[in-house]
Amino acid sequence: MLRVLVASLAGTFYSSFLPGTVGGDVARILMVAPDTGGKAPALASTFMQRNTGWRHACRGQLCCMVITRAPSRVPPSARCPQ
Repeated sequence: MLRVLVASLAGTFYSSFLPGTVGGDVARILMVAPDTGGKAPALASTFMQRNTGWRHACRGQLCCMVITRAPSRVPPSARCPQ
């Protein structure tokens, strides 16, 4: 577990200072590859981490859009004057 934390923090560090968006991913893959049995499982793990993060961000944005466009259920007497 400590190795995963170190790889994640190192990836975040490299992502902050290297140009582009994949510098941290490459560092993470290279650090995790010896423990996962090769570069292919480490690459798949990093891809799925990116994929699920993107999916959750889109889902959260969709929920916010639905909530903000929903009609107000606050009675007119309780609303702030404009």
